[in-house]
Amino acid sequence: MAIDTKQMPLIRQPIFRDKHFYILLALFIACTVVYYFGELVNLLGWEALRWDIFYTVHDPHRMLFLVPILYSSYYYRLRGALLSNIISLLIFLPRAFFISPYPDATLRMVAFVILAIVISMLVVLTFNERDKSRISTDVLRRSEEKYRIVLEQMYDSYYEVDMAGNFTLVNDAACLNLGYTREELIGHNFQIVLSENEANTVFQAYHTAYVSGEPNKGFAFAVRRKDGTIGFAESSISLRKNERGEIIGFRSISRDITERKQSEEALHSAEEKYRSLVENINDIFYILDNQGKFTYISPGVERLTMYKMSELIGKPIFPLIHPDDLPGLLESFNHPVSGKLVPWEFRILDKDGRVIFVRVSRQLLYKDGKVIGVTAVMTDITERKQMEQKLEEMATHDFLTGLPNRVLLTDRFTMAAALAQRNKDRLAIMSLDLDKFKTINDTLGHEAGDQVLKTVSTRLTAIIRASDTLARIGGDEFILVMLETGHAEDATTIGNKILDSFREPLTIDGQQLVLSTSIGVAVYPEDAQDLEALIKKSDSAMYYSKGHGRNQFKFFSDGDVRMGGDHKSNP
Repeated sequence: MAIDTKQMPLIRQPIFRDKHFYILLALFIACTVVYYFGELVNLLGWEALRWDIFYTVHDPHRMLFLVPILYSSYYYRLRGALLSNIISLLIFLPRAFFISPYPDATLRMVAFVILAIVISMLVVLTFNERDKSRISTDVLRRSEEKYRIVLEQMYDSYYEVDMAGNFTLVNDAACLNLGYTREELIGHNFQIVLSENEANTVFQAYHTAYVSGEPNKGFAFAVRRKDGTIGFAESSISLRKNERGEIIGFRSISRDITERKQSEEALHSAEEKYRSLVENINDIFYILDNQGKFTYISPGVERLTMYKMSELIGKPIFPLIHPDDLPGLLESFNHPVSGKLVPWEFRILDKDGRVIFVRVSRQLLYKDGKVIGVTAVMTDITERKQMEQKLEEMATHDFLTGLPNRVLLTDRFTMAAALAQRNKDRLAIMSLDLDKFKTINDTLGHEAGDQVLKTVSTRLTAIIRASDTLARIGGDEFILVMLETGHAEDATTIGNKILDSFREPLTIDGQQLVLSTSIGVAVYPEDAQDLEALIKKSDSAMYYSKGHGRNQFKFFSDGDVRMGGDHKSNP
């Protein structure tokens, strides 16, 4: 801490380094010379000389020694006065004891020394008191100056009020913050800067400080500026006392917190809006800690999962995740990319085990530079997923029967052909066409025809193997791709089962219908290696069967089957 040497008591240099010491010594020598010169005049009887120079009163030259005594008293205070008197005593001793013409010299010398001591002490005390007063005045003046500079340079408002609440002192910052001049505040009651609702509150704060005798810190209140605008201040109030310890008023340091208050209020308009938004949106907002446990979850979870909020807070999220999606979700949770967690779509299970598709957007939650958890918004996308699945099915499946369409059939054949080529195996492509289906549409209507197609699709699906693919490619025509048909007998077995399934009548709108089908078979890779060529050849074999009695199947490899035969006219 820096020391202000101006406020420290005066520290003099050692006496032998002070010029005043040599001045004092010179005065003593001069006075001694004069003094003993006067004594020589008396001893030698130089009356004329003694009368003219010294002898106006009895031994007046003795008073010469008051000059160095007073001089030393002024510059050296008490120690200088004592030193001077000791020197004087040593000077007077020779005359007192060795100069006989004056037998009363000792008494006069003692009286003189006592007088000199008394006079020097009075001088010392007088100058000491004067110096103390001067030093105290200087210290007080410098303290007040520093106090004034600090008050005027500080950004916080400083003011003092008397016991009646009237301003007695204000700094520039107080005037600036309140919009008043110093003259407009001094002598006026502090209530002029308070709103009506705050006057009693501020009075209670001052009263508390008065009763307790302790400063009232961190007291916040609203102020009314001169232009009528309202600001906010945070004050520290303490008592003002006089030299007798009596309370004469209060002093206060106030900081303008208007911007902070406005920010806090805005953050609070924002928090309320955010809370209302979070609690009323259909999406679910939640926070997880580093262990994946819920620390907060919005009320929307109750509508979506039927779990109560209290049942989930403090519990991990992982039991809610569908088991098939849990590994991928854990991988994403444990390995964020570039500090961010990418959106993730997965399935959760509600309280009854119902599967719900959700999409979650997440963000890492930091505190002091460390990840402490995750904030996330969960959106129910079940309807979207169902629509996507329906659109996908419409693109790859027959809308009436639900069987694969030509697009999916081509995809399945491509994979089956690659597998057969690798295993040096065969595939069988069957073309099926219902016999006399046009008659059903014409007599019973198209709705009855649709029911027939659905029923037939169900029966055929029950016959074929899970590895085979049955597709409807239009009207009453179906294509069956059979895997692993190393021998013709494999296709023959399935063909006979299909024919047998049509022996049982179909009940449509209360009527029993007896149907049959015609089947043609082409074999991969002997008959062809691409699907279109195989279908053409299986169609030729199917039309041959239809033209030669129906309710039968025929291989394209049979010698009597011809491409583009004339039996297509027989439905």
